[in-house]
Amino acid sequence: MKQTAIIPSLFSFHFTKILFVTITFFAILGLSSSSFSAEPAVHTLNASISGQGSISPCGELSVTEGSSKSFVLEAGDNHHIVDVIVDGVSMGPAAAISLENIAASHTIEAVFESDCDELATASGADAKCSLN
Repeated sequence: MKQTAIIPSLFSFHFTKILFVTITFFAILGLSSSSFSAEPAVHTLNASISGQGSISPCGELSVTEGSSKSFVLEAGDNHHIVDVIVDGVSMGPAAAISLENIAASHTIEAVFESDCDELATASGADAKCSLN
Protein backbone atom coordinates (compact mmCIF):
# COMPACT_ATOMS: atom_id res chain seq x y z
CA MET A 1 0.00 0.00 0.00
CA LYS A 2 2.81 2.35 0.71
CA GLN A 3 4.09 2.10 -2.90
CA THR A 4 0.63 2.95 -4.22
CA ALA A 5 0.73 6.23 -2.30
CA ILE A 6 4.23 7.05 -3.63
CA ILE A 7 3.40 6.56 -7.32
CA PRO A 8 0.64 9.19 -7.42
CA SER A 9 2.79 11.69 -5.56
CA LEU A 10 5.69 11.13 -7.98
CA PHE A 11 3.31 11.50 -10.92
CA SER A 12 1.92 14.65 -9.35
CA PHE A 13 5.44 16.02 -8.84
CA HIS A 14 6.44 15.34 -12.47
CA PHE A 15 3.18 16.71 -13.84
CA THR A 16 3.57 19.88 -11.76
CA LYS A 17 7.19 20.23 -12.93
CA ILE A 18 6.20 19.76 -16.59
CA LEU A 19 3.33 22.22 -16.24
CA PHE A 20 5.66 24.79 -14.61
CA VAL A 21 8.29 24.35 -17.34
CA THR A 22 5.63 24.62 -20.07
CA ILE A 23 4.10 27.77 -18.59
CA THR A 24 7.58 29.28 -18.12
CA PHE A 25 8.49 28.45 -21.74
CA PHE A 26 5.31 30.11 -23.03
CA ALA A 27 5.95 33.15 -20.83
CA ILE A 28 9.49 33.51 -22.21
CA LEU A 29 8.18 33.36 -25.79
CA GLY A 30 5.38 35.77 -24.98
CA LEU A 31 2.74 33.17 -25.75
CA SER A 32 -0.48 32.57 -23.89
CA SER A 33 -3.14 29.93 -24.03
CA SER A 34 -5.18 32.27 -26.25
CA SER A 35 -2.38 31.99 -28.87
CA PHE A 36 -3.45 28.40 -29.38
CA SER A 37 -7.16 29.02 -29.71
CA ALA A 38 -9.14 26.97 -32.18
CA GLU A 39 -11.01 30.07 -33.33
CA PRO A 40 -10.39 31.03 -36.98
CA ALA A 41 -8.39 34.15 -37.76
CA VAL A 42 -10.20 37.36 -38.68
CA HIS A 43 -9.24 39.23 -41.87
CA THR A 44 -10.18 42.67 -43.19
CA LEU A 45 -11.77 43.35 -46.55
CA ASN A 46 -11.72 46.96 -47.70
CA ALA A 47 -14.16 47.72 -50.54
CA SER A 48 -14.06 51.14 -52.20
CA ILE A 49 -15.07 52.91 -55.42
CA SER A 50 -13.52 55.32 -57.88
CA GLY A 51 -16.02 57.30 -59.95
CA GLN A 52 -19.80 57.36 -59.83
CA GLY A 53 -21.27 54.07 -58.76
CA SER A 54 -21.56 51.79 -55.77
CA ILE A 55 -20.20 48.57 -54.33
CA SER A 56 -22.15 46.67 -51.74
CA PRO A 57 -21.11 46.02 -49.09
CA CYS A 58 -18.79 49.03 -48.97
CA GLY A 59 -16.06 50.04 -46.53
CA GLU A 60 -14.05 47.95 -44.10
CA LEU A 61 -15.44 44.52 -43.27
CA SER A 62 -14.19 41.86 -40.88
CA VAL A 63 -14.51 38.25 -42.01
CA THR A 64 -13.40 34.96 -40.52
CA GLU A 65 -10.80 32.83 -42.22
CA GLY A 66 -12.27 30.29 -44.61
CA SER A 67 -15.44 32.28 -45.20
CA SER A 68 -16.66 33.77 -48.49
CA LYS A 69 -17.91 37.24 -49.36
CA SER A 70 -19.69 38.57 -52.44
CA PHE A 71 -19.80 42.17 -53.67
CA VAL A 72 -22.33 43.71 -56.06
CA LEU A 73 -21.33 46.67 -58.25
CA GLU A 74 -23.71 49.13 -59.81
CA ALA A 75 -22.76 52.03 -62.06
CA GLY A 76 -24.41 55.40 -61.55
CA ASP A 77 -26.57 57.04 -64.21
CA ASN A 78 -24.66 57.50 -67.49
CA HIS A 79 -21.68 55.58 -66.09
CA HIS A 80 -20.32 52.07 -66.55
CA ILE A 81 -18.00 49.69 -64.74
CA VAL A 82 -14.48 49.95 -66.13
CA ASP A 83 -12.63 47.56 -63.82
CA VAL A 84 -12.65 45.69 -60.55
CA ILE A 85 -9.24 45.69 -58.90
CA VAL A 86 -8.51 43.10 -56.21
CA ASP A 87 -5.24 43.52 -54.30
CA GLY A 88 -3.87 45.68 -57.12
CA VAL A 89 -4.70 43.14 -59.85
CA SER A 90 -7.24 43.99 -62.55
CA MET A 91 -10.14 41.57 -62.83
CA GLY A 92 -11.85 43.43 -65.67
CA PRO A 93 -15.36 44.86 -65.56
CA ALA A 94 -17.83 42.79 -63.56
CA ALA A 95 -21.24 43.40 -62.00
CA ALA A 96 -20.36 41.13 -59.05
CA ILE A 97 -17.29 39.55 -57.52
CA SER A 98 -16.90 36.81 -54.93
CA LEU A 99 -13.97 35.99 -52.69
CA GLU A 100 -13.98 32.33 -51.67
CA ASN A 101 -12.17 30.59 -48.80
CA ILE A 102 -10.67 33.85 -47.51
CA ALA A 103 -7.22 33.34 -45.98
CA ALA A 104 -5.86 36.92 -45.90
CA SER A 105 -6.94 40.56 -45.91
CA HIS A 106 -7.91 42.03 -49.31
CA THR A 107 -8.72 45.33 -51.01
CA ILE A 108 -11.42 45.58 -53.66
CA GLU A 109 -11.80 48.72 -55.77
CA ALA A 110 -14.63 49.26 -58.25
CA VAL A 111 -13.70 51.73 -60.99
CA PHE A 112 -16.51 53.57 -62.80
CA GLU A 113 -16.28 55.93 -65.77
CA SER A 114 -18.71 58.29 -67.39
CA ASP A 115 -20.24 57.09 -70.64
CA CYS A 116 -19.14 60.50 -72.04
CA ASP A 117 -15.49 59.66 -71.32
CA GLU A 118 -15.82 56.49 -73.36
CA LEU A 119 -17.35 58.46 -76.27
CA ALA A 120 -14.51 60.97 -76.18
CA THR A 121 -11.89 58.23 -76.16
CA ALA A 122 -13.55 56.35 -79.04
CA SER A 123 -13.88 59.45 -81.20
CA GLY A 124 -10.42 60.78 -80.38
CA ALA A 125 -11.88 64.21 -79.69
CA ASP A 126 -13.33 66.05 -76.74
CA ALA A 127 -16.89 64.82 -76.85
CA LYS A 128 -19.60 66.76 -75.11
CA CYS A 129 -22.18 64.64 -73.45
CA SER A 130 -25.69 65.62 -72.64
CA LEU A 131 -26.75 63.85 -69.47
CA ASN A 132 -30.53 64.01 -69.66
